[in-house]
Amino acid sequence: MAIVSSLISWYFRKRMPELEQDFLNAELRQEEVFKYLIRMGLHTKFGEEYDFKSIRNYDDYKNRIPVQSYESLK
Repeated sequence: MAIVSSLISWYFRKRMPELEQDFLNAELRQEEVFKYLIRMGLHTKFGEEYDFKSIRNYDDYKNRIPVQSYESLK
């Protein structure tokens, strides 16, 4: 059990600076994730239907994509 505890402690000591940076720059990190998700969806049926290639920010997305239920996406 001590080995597991040591490994977990080591992992979090290594990971903590990255987590702190994400916490301190949460808005920037969210923007990065948003752009990544838009980029990954560019060539999907949904992305082509709603012209993801021209979405540059959250306001573009919000104005272009209607609120939908899970059932309507099936």
